[in-house]
Amino acid sequence: MVPPVLSAPMRGSPESGRLAYPAGRGSAVCTGASPHPRVSSCVAVEGIAMDITVDLPDEIGQWAKESGINLSQTLRAELEAERSRRDTVAGTLADSAEHKVHVAETGLDYVLHGALIAQDYDHEVEAYLGEDERIYVYDAGRQRLHEVDSPQDLGDWLADGLYVDAMRALGHKPILHLGQAR
Repeated sequence: MVPPVLSAPMRGSPESGRLAYPAGRGSAVCTGASPHPRVSSCVAVEGIAMDITVDLPDEIGQWAKESGINLSQTLRAELEAERSRRDTVAGTLADSAEHKVHVAETGLDYVLHGALIAQDYDHEVEAYLGEDERIYVYDAGRQRLHEVDSPQDLGDWLADGLYVDAMRALGHKPILHLGQAR
């Protein structure tokens, strides 16, 4: 994909092939002469930091500043994690198929569209990521279909190893609980 042509006053010379926006807004590469004498036609260089504005409530902004939190670094880390999670989900859903399940409560057969992310043969439980990105658990022994509220709730349905596999298929970090009274 070709980045959009940028038309803004820049520092540098078109002849050098490198220009920079004022106030550190990033860099661009000149792609040719513009019909306008004071504006060069340039495109953004990939990998150059993008300058964006994020609105925060005053209280949170002040707290972050007083706490020395690097907002740029924090936002970047969160966005990278979300992109990784979404890429993982897309990869998981690449194996999407139609899964027929029977629900005793209604007496009906359903076709679940999604990817099988865990199957516990010992407890007759299957976990799915639906194409709608919801998480479903089918209790084959009782012929019940459940929608799971959060990925962590899969730990209530699956053995630890299967839970870990399912969480990874969802792009989430598995957390196992130890030492709890049952």
